Amino acid sequence: MQLLSSVSRKGRIMERKENPQLEKLASLFQRRYNIVSELKKETDELSEAMQRQDNVSVDLLLDLRQEALNKLENNWVEMNLLVEEEEELRRTFQRLLQEDSKHSAGYPFLERRILELRGKIDESVGFIKERDARTTAQALQTQKFLWEQIPAELKEEVV
Repeated sequence: MQLLSSVSRKGRIMERKENPQLEKLASLFQRRYNIVSELKKETDELSEAMQRQDNVSVDLLLDLRQEALNKLENNWVEMNLLVEEEEELRRTFQRLLQEDSKHSAGYPFLERRILELRGKIDESVGFIKERDARTTAQALQTQKFLWEQIPAELKEEVV
């Protein structure tokens, strides 16, 4: 591996090892973050569309979210295929998945970047789960309200 050196603004020498596989992994984490960011945006828009009772937008946004989830799955598969190629990379990957992303300061540049991205991804996924739970609860309340508005004789025909 080739050793690269660069001088920071404060004049300190910073070193990192060039590792194309780790760079590819960092790139895949960046892509994952971008997909999750889009999913978060679509989740917000879905919630708003449901509040407006805009069924056309709801259907479209559900499709878009499914596409994003498929991209996330493909991204995960691509990450795992990459780390299978090299034992050292696999160990690094496992360590970075287990490490608390808040403790990234002591890591080399690329590993720190991966940890920071993982932290942002985890935060966004938490937001998405919370928003989905609220949206589901609202949908169930609306469904219950609408069911209660149906006359009893019509309910017997449905059931």
